[in-house]
Amino acid sequence: MFLYQQVLKLKTSSRFIFPLQVSYTQCFLRCRLDREYAALGAHPIDLQWTKLQERSNTLQCKIEQWCKVQVLYMSMVIHVCASDSASTISSWEEKPYEVKLWLPSQLKGASNEFCEEHLCRYEWELRQTQAFDALNDLHQHLQLCSHLYKFKDNQLCGQWANTHAAGVIAKVELNIKTDSEHYNRAWTALAILSGDLQEHSWRDDLPKLEPEHVRGMSDGYIGQSEGN
Repeated sequence: MFLYQQVLKLKTSSRFIFPLQVSYTQCFLRCRLDREYAALGAHPIDLQWTKLQERSNTLQCKIEQWCKVQVLYMSMVIHVCASDSASTISSWEEKPYEVKLWLPSQLKGASNEFCEEHLCRYEWELRQTQAFDALNDLHQHLQLCSHLYKFKDNQLCGQWANTHAAGVIAKVELNIKTDSEHYNRAWTALAILSGDLQEHSWRDDLPKLEPEHVRGMSDGYIGQSEGN
């Protein structure tokens, strides 16, 4: 009996990791598709449209797989989805990266629905890992951005070189924005779950990320002197 419970717990936890992966993909794809749709221009070629559609279809398949599994462990989602669909009826088709996955944090934030503690704990641990990963990525991209700015100012001259460097920097800055969104998404979920799970000290390691916090070590606040 004990072994059966452990196997069932392992299966449940492994299945619950899947929606977190989908959630991460959603956030990443939202930024990427918005950027690529904006770059299409007035006359996109068929290959560009095909690549965008393939990414959207892949995410849609993953979401459909999760929805089939979700109703087995979180039956209350059926009623929440019905209520949400009834209140947000519109003529436009919902994009895959905008679909709500209705994880425990989203259920509590939207409808205060009760979710089993062990499912909340799974999301808590995964969101913590996601937040630390996002902070690590953000740290690396901020360092890279600072290095590129210094290299551009000190080593490059000429219009072509500076234009090329500006394009590279713009891509890194977009990665910084994406990292911040990943962290804020995970932080919001942790803030919602912390009350029910009696977690009170997590903010010491994962403080709230304000826009003015996202800067390189050598970049001061607006109006701050260089020596501070």
